[in-house]
Amino acid sequence: MANDTGTGYVTNWNVPNVTAPAIFTADAVNFPFLARVNARMSVNNDEFAMSGRYAHEAIAQPAITEAASVTAPTAIAFERSNELNVTQIFHESVNVTYSKLSNAAKLRFVEISTSGYATSAYPNSNPVADEVAFQKKVAIEHIYRDYEYSALIGTYQKATSAAVANKMCGILTACTVNTVSASSAAFTKAMLDELLLEMAGNGAQFGRNVIFCTAADKQRISTEYGFVPPDRNVGGLSIDRIQTDFGVFEVVWSRFVPAGYMLVADMSKVNLVIQPVPGLATIDGIIGYEELSKTGASEKGQLYAQLGVDYGSAYFHGSLTSLAT
Repeated sequence: MANDTGTGYVTNWNVPNVTAPAIFTADAVNFPFLARVNARMSVNNDEFAMSGRYAHEAIAQPAITEAASVTAPTAIAFERSNELNVTQIFHESVNVTYSKLSNAAKLRFVEISTSGYATSAYPNSNPVADEVAFQKKVAIEHIYRDYEYSALIGTYQKATSAAVANKMCGILTACTVNTVSASSAAFTKAMLDELLLEMAGNGAQFGRNVIFCTAADKQRISTEYGFVPPDRNVGGLSIDRIQTDFGVFEVVWSRFVPAGYMLVADMSKVNLVIQPVPGLATIDGIIGYEELSKTGASEKGQLYAQLGVDYGSAYFHGSLTSLAT
């Protein structure tokens, strides 16, 4: 449970120790999109170009006579346009009191009734040996969660002043060129075939193909594409890759994909964008950490990152929308 007391620091009273063999969260802490980005790239501007696109004129068979060929034709000026995105700020703090640090053996047991408390199977067992390290780890997870969410379905906003936040455009949000509406129907192979055909017609290159979907649609994909050979001892299937006319597509379910949507991404075009801060050391090459000056009896520090997503162009990716949930 997050610290929602509004105090802004960790104490024995609002974040008590618990007795257990291990600590876990039921929230999503797997990051399948971030784990599959092609590379990390560094920028020194909060706005960056993902691609420079140009277009040809309509295809036609030339009809140039010998007489006409002695005069050079009028030149065509092929214009280029950029698709832009921005980095946005991710910022978390860690602040643990000395009192909390010195009370590692103070445990809270789970209340089972108004008259008493449950007896723990793990007496005097606090799995968190270092409170500052634990709070830092979970804060990093929180930044990763926010990044995964933003990189997938973030809504674009360009800062116009110090009081306006930069917000990256997510890849699924950008999929307005290649998109097929399911009209509230359940996923079918025909829907994906239609989307891939549209992507092929609009210039998708199908480099490293990944389908990101919800858990429910992962089951539907397995049902739609699966074939279970007869066996007396083993049943069931899980479709993790699909062979199509446009290559092999990995199938990944993610709790960050919103219900009713499916993303078809060419991950060879997708990069994690980092705007480094001079002098700020990073923990993992992505997120910076520094200790803050003490103003009292607590250990304080902050985590900071300026991150974006470069998906190349919306033309490389596609989406299914309005799927049955």
